[in-house]
Amino acid sequence: MPVPKTPRAAPFTDKPEHPKTAEGKPFGWKRQKLFAAGDSKLFEFIYKELLLHLHSLAASTAKDTP
Repeated sequence: MPVPKTPRAAPFTDKPEHPKTAEGKPFGWKRQKLFAAGDSKLFEFIYKELLLHLHSLAASTAKDTP
């Protein structure tokens, strides 16, 4: 039985044809910036920004569920 491929983030590139965000930045720019800054910045972002955002999404979804 083949092992299913794990979904992965698209690779970052600053080529002009690379898809862009609504702000005009290439997809993956934040990940690239955090990886370049080192592990401490990556985990700081995860714990101080990303998880808070994800929890707020979960909370708002829970309120909408009967």
